[in-house]
Amino acid sequence: MSGKDFRDFKVTIVGAGRLGSTLARRLYDLGNPAFSVISRDAAWLETLAITSHPVSFSTRIDNLHRETTFLVLAVPDDHLKETVSALSQILFFDWQNTMVVHVSGALDASVLAPLKKLGAVTGACHPIQTFPTRDEPGDRFDHIYWGIDAPAAHLRRLKDFVHGLGGSPVVIPASARPMYHLACVMVSNYLVTLSALSGDVLAACGVNREDGRKMMLPLIEGTLRGLEGRSPVQSLTGPIARGDEFTIRQHIDELGNQLPHLVPVYAELALETLRLAVRKETLSPAQVQELNHLLTDALNRHRPDRE
Repeated sequence: MSGKDFRDFKVTIVGAGRLGSTLARRLYDLGNPAFSVISRDAAWLETLAITSHPVSFSTRIDNLHRETTFLVLAVPDDHLKETVSALSQILFFDWQNTMVVHVSGALDASVLAPLKKLGAVTGACHPIQTFPTRDEPGDRFDHIYWGIDAPAAHLRRLKDFVHGLGGSPVVIPASARPMYHLACVMVSNYLVTLSALSGDVLAACGVNREDGRKMMLPLIEGTLRGLEGRSPVQSLTGPIARGDEFTIRQHIDELGNQLPHLVPVYAELALETLRLAVRKETLSPAQVQELNHLLTDALNRHRPDRE
C-alpha cells in the first residue's frame, strides 16, 4: 500500500495509553499524523503531542475531529462500553462515513453496536504485540500480525489499514476471538510469569534476581530464534526430549524440598512437554511411560488441595 493511499485514512485515536500512544507515533512516522487524539490525561497529551504531532488533541470525547473517517478505540476492555456510549451521544458527527474499530483481543465488534446503529462500520483490530510503556517507538508495529474482524464488504479497508502500519492482518471471527486471545496471553503474559518463576528458583540458589533475569535473557532469546524457522516440535530440546529421567527426578526433588508450591507447575508443564517429545519421536515407549509416571506421581503428591 502506498504512502499516498495510507494518508487517505483520517485517523482519530480515543485512548492514549501504551497502545494508543505508540499508534499515534507510528502514524506520525508514516507521514499520516492522527487527526485527533483524545484522552482523559491532559498532562500526558501535552507530552505525546511533542512526539506524534496530531492535528488536535483533547480530554473531551465530544471534540472528535469532524474529518475523522477511521476511529480507533484504544481504551481498556472494561472502559469500552462507556466510551462507546459517550461517542453515540455525538450527534454532529458523520458516522455513516466512518469505520470504528477497537483494539481488544478478547472482544468482538458487537460491543460497538450503538455506533453501528448510527451508521458506522464497526470492527475489531488487535495487534499481536506488547507495549510495555507509553514511550514505545512507533516501530513496535513493524512486521507484526493483527487479529481483525469486520463485515466482509469492509474487510479490505481494515486490511489496508494494517498493511499501511507495516503489519499482516489475519481474520479472526467473533466466535473464535476468546480462544485467539487466550493463545496470545499464553505466549505473552505467561512467558513473563515463567521468567519470574525462573527468578524464584535462581533466588533459592542465592542468585540476585536482577542478575538472574540477565542470565536467562540470552536463553530466552535463543529459544525464540529457534522458533523463528522451526516448529515447536522441531525446536524442543532439554531433558524431556532426551528422556533424562534422572534429571527430571532431581528437579522434582529439589523443588519439593525448597519450593514445593512450584512442583505442580513444573509437572504440568513437563507433561505438556512430554507430549511434544512424543511427537518429536525421540523417546522409546518405555521412556515415555517412565516419565509420564514420574510426572503424574509428582503432580498427585503436590496438588494444592492435598496441602
